Amino acid sequence: MLTEKPYDKSVDTWSIGIIAYLLLCGCLPFDDENSEREIARQTIHDPTPFPSSLWKKLSSEAKQFVDNLLNKDPKKRMLIKEVLEHAWIQKYNKNSKIFDVKRKSKDFSQFETYTTVETSEKEKKVEKK
Repeated sequence: MLTEKPYDKSVDTWSIGIIAYLLLCGCLPFDDENSEREIARQTIHDPTPFPSSLWKKLSSEAKQFVDNLLNKDPKKRMLIKEVLEHAWIQKYNKNSKIFDVKRKSKDFSQFETYTTVETSEKEKKVEKK
């Protein structure tokens, strides 16, 4: 996204990697207090930092998990199925079987629609009935 090139669903696993990194060590992998431009530069060009002061108590599986999610090459980044099947995730999964759940693309019956659009007086009267 930062390079303004087309992207696909691999950006979602990148996001999982950023969140996992933050949850595991308490800071963001690419950060600078003074410059968003520097954050973008680090994100695009620098390898994911794993400072021993923050990562020494974490397993190599956890580090490998995050590193695979934050691979700069979207084609080499883990797919969501690989995320769910990763050894570090499976270690804590009581039910070790991964099920593929498919939903009909047009089946939105379980979702309600919410909006911030003001309701007209006429619509309010209809709703009250």
